[in-house]
Amino acid sequence: MFNFTFVAVQEKTDIHWKWQRFKLITEYHKRPVLAPPFIIISHIILLVIGLFKKLRKMCQKCGCTGCDKFSCKASQSDTSIDELAIWESVKGEDYLAKKRQREQENTSRKLQNNENRLLEISTHVTRIEQQVREEMTAVKEQLKTMQSLLVATMSQLHQQSQPSRESNVANMTRQSQLSTESNVEEEDLQ
Repeated sequence: MFNFTFVAVQEKTDIHWKWQRFKLITEYHKRPVLAPPFIIISHIILLVIGLFKKLRKMCQKCGCTGCDKFSCKASQSDTSIDELAIWESVKGEDYLAKKRQREQENTSRKLQNNENRLLEISTHVTRIEQQVREEMTAVKEQLKTMQSLLVATMSQLHQQSQPSRESNVANMTRQSQLSTESNVEEEDLQ
């Protein structure tokens, strides 16, 4: 058991040692060669090397064989300028056409949205108008019934007030008769 663990750790230490050695080598490779005050010189050299590599890649893309002092750019400049001008004009016209089309679509979409909103508003207004008409007819019907009830009540009150006058007169005559009779009885008793 102990021997198996020792062998497993020994195998992993070898891999670990190789990884640390790789990291150390790459760290030293990335460091500048000169001492700190002269590091600027190494950075300038790295910049120049990077520019030459980029120039070489550009020359490989354009297909020329020897790029002596930007000669490939000079030989292509006459034809490239014409092609570039044509390409720019075509792309500019395409862009403007697409922009006009988008504006027209936006305008038509806005008009359609406004039309839909107006239709919704008009249907809503007609619904409200219909509701107001229904409510007005209901109120008119209620007023008619109230008016008929009021007329009936007034006629009943009028009819009740006339007999009550006659009954009041009859009551008064009865009371007067009763009072005279009671007066007569009192006189008789005395």
